[in-house]
Amino acid sequence: MLTVLLSNKQVPKLKASSIYFALVIIILCSVFMTGLLQLFEFHKAIDNRLSLNNTQIRHLHEAWAVGAHSGTKFSTGKTESVILERDTVLIASEPWGALQLLKVEMQQSHLRKVGFLTQPNKWDSTALWVGDQNSPLAVAGNTNLVGNVVTSQKGIKRGNVGRNGFQGDQLVDGLVTITSKQLPEIAQQIQTEATKLLSLIPVRNLEKPSQALNQTINNSFFNETKLITSDSHILISSNLNGKVLIVAPKITVLSNSQIQDAILVANEINIEERSILVGQLFALHSVTIGADAELQFPSTIFMESTDTSSLHFAPGSLLEGLVIHSTRNPLSTTEISDGAMIHGQLYSMAKTELKGTVYGNAFIQSFYLKTPSTLYRNYLFNATIDRNSRSHYINLSGLKTNLLQSRETIKWLE
Repeated sequence: MLTVLLSNKQVPKLKASSIYFALVIIILCSVFMTGLLQLFEFHKAIDNRLSLNNTQIRHLHEAWAVGAHSGTKFSTGKTESVILERDTVLIASEPWGALQLLKVEMQQSHLRKVGFLTQPNKWDSTALWVGDQNSPLAVAGNTNLVGNVVTSQKGIKRGNVGRNGFQGDQLVDGLVTITSKQLPEIAQQIQTEATKLLSLIPVRNLEKPSQALNQTINNSFFNETKLITSDSHILISSNLNGKVLIVAPKITVLSNSQIQDAILVANEINIEERSILVGQLFALHSVTIGADAELQFPSTIFMESTDTSSLHFAPGSLLEGLVIHSTRNPLSTTEISDGAMIHGQLYSMAKTELKGTVYGNAFIQSFYLKTPSTLYRNYLFNATIDRNSRSHYINLSGLKTNLLQSRETIKWLE
């Protein structure tokens, strides 16, 4: 028989605290590993989503390029659909005043984009084009012409205002071209849209008091136009933002108003001094921009009338964008005061008195200069027209061109 002898010493037992500690360690390790796995899956999902979003954003930019560079295909106001890698894209373009509005919407990803387009400037290198065929352009004082100049066969010469002759070394810092052609034509699309807007102006009710517009109006460019009309004088002291159209016989914009991309249409429009806004003004009889008022890019003034009309920029005023004064009335005038500036393109069929500055392009039928004693015909005195000082970003043209295949994006809206 085999006998097993056991020592009197007892086998040591694990303490409860050690078992508890081991279990805690196991649980913590399990939680940690589970967390790592979940974190890995989370980052993987984020990476997939970012990759998907990047693809969708790329498709959105591709769709925008299709709409912007397809000429007049998407300019009918109707919504067209295209397919980009199994995602249906809705593209629509429509006029918004003198600008072109382009809208792009992705149906699956629900991404969308809207902005303003403008046509290329065919005469981008031109600083000044004078249409007067009957008298030479005379420059006097500290007049500064920088860029190419187009004049009639009468040419350009040194002039004298009182005893002040031309002070510079050269009449033009650029090329001078002689032509018998009249000024370039206004773009047909802008002309058509302006005619449509100006036809909306109602007859003024002289017995009706002025109407204050002081409520805030925000309207997305993906919505229908918010139209406000009145047959009396409208005083604007509110915030107008987006696709908003105001029509009245007379409109005054007060300096405490905030206008962003809205259109104002009236017989007479007055912008109070020190006002700051971005908008488009369409008028028949008169537009007055008060002292130190600013119409920031991309702003537009369009005037057209068979009657006498006047456009006046007070000292210190500024417009960044496009100014068109279309008229056949010989008494119509465009006045740009000393210290006033147009940064962009100025087109005036009216007699124009330029004492201020144009940074960009000026297309003028004829100039005049009025002093206390004399009225000078086709004269520039202490005026500046400088094509080279125009910012590359302020490239807005209202003239007819055949370069419609590459419209430029000038502002993102939403």
